Amino acid sequence: MLENNREKLTLKDNFTNKHPMKFTFFGKTLEVNYWKECLIDIYKIFHDMDIRKFETYAKKTQSSGRKRVISKKDNGYKYPKSFYGYIIETNLDSNKIKDAIIEIFQEYEISLNEIEFYVR
Repeated sequence: MLENNREKLTLKDNFTNKHPMKFTFFGKTLEVNYWKECLIDIYKIFHDMDIRKFETYAKKTQSSGRKRVISKKDNGYKYPKSFYGYIIETNLDSNKIKDAIIEIFQEYEISLNEIEFYVR
């Protein structure tokens, strides 16, 4: 969908070859330049919403056996970014970042429709 010459995406869309400009979540709009910034900002929002639930989510993803996106320790990530004592792998393609965002929405039992991304 186009809005003001910017395409609007949801978590149900394909993010390939799309470049984020901003996203709106729970009425709050944050400007970003990269998908990894979206992931970090979204993780911060969820952390601030409920720290215990975030800790449970982070532990769950660490023990899932898949490539870990978030950890409390350095796992040899190629492009790590840290916040609140967590380390996030940011060397991910746009759809892997989307999948990580979907996982945390599901952990918090929040509808995927609560977030919109504006891309160029």
